Amino acid sequence: MSTPLTTAPTPMELVQTVNQLVQESGNQQQNLTSHMGQQEIHLTQAEREDWNSRATAQQGQKADAALPRTGGSLEGTTIAQNNADYGVFQLRNLAMGTEIPSQMENGQIFFQY
Repeated sequence: MSTPLTTAPTPMELVQTVNQLVQESGNQQQNLTSHMGQQEIHLTQAEREDWNSRATAQQGQKADAALPRTGGSLEGTTIAQNNADYGVFQLRNLAMGTEIPSQMENGQIFFQY
């Protein structure tokens, strides 16, 4: 529930309020004009297209370098996550050696020979 006004603003108070609003509006317009004039923070259409074409090319290079779902070869060391979800087919960390490691994580498989 709103509180009713006990006194109406005087004409002078109304003029001061309007003047203040006009000044604030002018300040906002000045800020906007100044901001729009700062070319170094805005992209031109040509800059935007150049940026987007490079992003698309980089994404294409990543996609080309990705391992295809139908197979391929991994270069370097690939380490799978450790987990105890043994009922799911997934990548496992395999190792081989003559001595069994003193510590292993869930999901790792060691072959002793």
